[in-house]
Amino acid sequence: MRKDWTALKARVSNRLSRHLCVAPFRLRNKGPMVSFTFDDTPGSAAAVGAPILDTHNARATFYVAGGLVDKWSGHWDGISVDEIVKLHRQGHEIACHTFSHTRTTDFDAAARRNVEILSVAEALRAAGSSSHPEATVAH
Repeated sequence: MRKDWTALKARVSNRLSRHLCVAPFRLRNKGPMVSFTFDDTPGSAAAVGAPILDTHNARATFYVAGGLVDKWSGHWDGISVDEIVKLHRQGHEIACHTFSHTRTTDFDAAARRNVEILSVAEALRAAGSSSHPEATVAH
């Protein structure tokens, strides 16, 4: 698919999703809520972000892009396997991002699930079982 078409398709999809909500989900909480998330999970999210949250007894969801674990993204160093396991042990949620960090609009549903998402789960499972036998990955 052409790069300019992919960008346009993603932009249109994003705009449409803002206006085509089928049924809003209503939370039944009695007070305000905040959700902290870290996209792509650079190493700084574990080294800087998590300790800040820990001082306030707060937890976050870390969306791990499997292909960027322990690698330079072009902008930042990716989180390490040991940092992922440590975050999980501290009560943070570890979530699967896409493996290749490619726009999801570039994939059909089967490729998104079978290649992108399950590749992250398999990479985390392999890393967890080899260096941290007590770690498990659910998908």
